Amino acid sequence: RWDAGRRGELRAQTVVLATGGTNSVGGGALTDDLGLERRPLSPALCPVACEDSPLSLLDGRRAQVDLSLVRDDDLLPCWHERGELLFRDYGISGIVTFDLSRRARPGDWALVDLVPDHGVSELRQIVGMDPEPGCLDGVLDPEVARLLERLARERWDPGAPQLGPAPRDDDVDWLVHLTKQLPLRITGLVAQKGAQVCQGGLQNRQFDPQSLRCETYPSLLACGEALDVDGDCGGLNLSWAWKSGLVAGRSAAEAARKAG
Repeated sequence: RWDAGRRGELRAQTVVLATGGTNSVGGGALTDDLGLERRPLSPALCPVACEDSPLSLLDGRRAQVDLSLVRDDDLLPCWHERGELLFRDYGISGIVTFDLSRRARPGDWALVDLVPDHGVSELRQIVGMDPEPGCLDGVLDPEVARLLERLARERWDPGAPQLGPAPRDDDVDWLVHLTKQLPLRITGLVAQKGAQVCQGGLQNRQFDPQSLRCETYPSLLACGEALDVDGDCGGLNLSWAWKSGLVAGRSAAEAARKAG
């Protein structure tokens, strides 16, 4: 039984929690009253906000990149992925950024390799000994290339961790360095731009994996985002929603047949 906000009393032999999101029943008062454990909900698969920098001038520009996540107190990437990145005036977006958002924390660094198909030596040959304006046109979006050329001349350094030797004090080294390790300091997530899923939810160990029945309350089932399950982009979250819904629905139907 559940008091539905003074609207009367709902009675059922079996209840399936199939709601998700930060305002869902699966993360709210109903399951708290039952004493079920849950991990706090937080948005995921959404754009990432970054510290204000000259890179905000690239708003709307896209690039195929290798994106790495580096903790502020570490010198090695803890995650990296290749894909399309979209520069925004508040930070970054795009599918590769959405996957980053599941792992990013304020204070982390996102290091962007803008030319993952070119090694450092090859890039040096393209740039030449004395880089001229437009030397990276055709390799990069011209707007991106022009900004990198300016930042290299200014020796722009926001204090990001260095993967490998620091650049020497010359234009070529700095241009190659920024092209292969463009740094962005993460300040948080931009959930209001439309998070696709939420992390967190009811702890999975409380539910039978074969039927999705609650071990403590067998007449209670859960599926989808009500449970603490989420994944990267690529159909994993939709697949979990559909398949877990089928399992919970079949379990509920079987309970109804036995009771009827």
